[in-house]
Amino acid sequence: MRSALLLVFLSATVFAVVAQETPRKRWHFPADDKAIVSQEPARPYTGNGLPEGVVSVLTKYREPGLRVRRPGGSGYWRFENVAKLYYGGRLFAVVGAATCLSSTGQEMGCLNDLVIYDEDGDGKLERPVNINDGNPPFSFHLPKWLQP
Repeated sequence: MRSALLLVFLSATVFAVVAQETPRKRWHFPADDKAIVSQEPARPYTGNGLPEGVVSVLTKYREPGLRVRRPGGSGYWRFENVAKLYYGGRLFAVVGAATCLSSTGQEMGCLNDLVIYDEDGDGKLERPVNINDGNPPFSFHLPKWLQP
């Protein structure tokens, strides 16, 4: 009986330690290199809240577009194109309109205008913001890791 209790206790302890060490996977915009059909040359980009020097690269995706799982796993967004925003030569956001899809890929009748930021400078775009939410006019921001 003691052996069984000891085994259960040790198993529970090992499971708890392993569970604590496993980091939760954060959502981020996926690598899109294989989905790109064309990119236009960089052009100056102006937006409320952005400094001078921001440029955009219009990126078009192959049909039927880039499918991105929404945060929380509740279906997908489908982007046909995005504007990739750079400051000082570093990508900090993408801007685009995305069609809402269900988990099975069916259109849900909504369109989200999104900005997806890299807030921490790790090269992953992890924070989506719906441009249509909140009080107009929408104001962009330059992440802190890019500010002088």
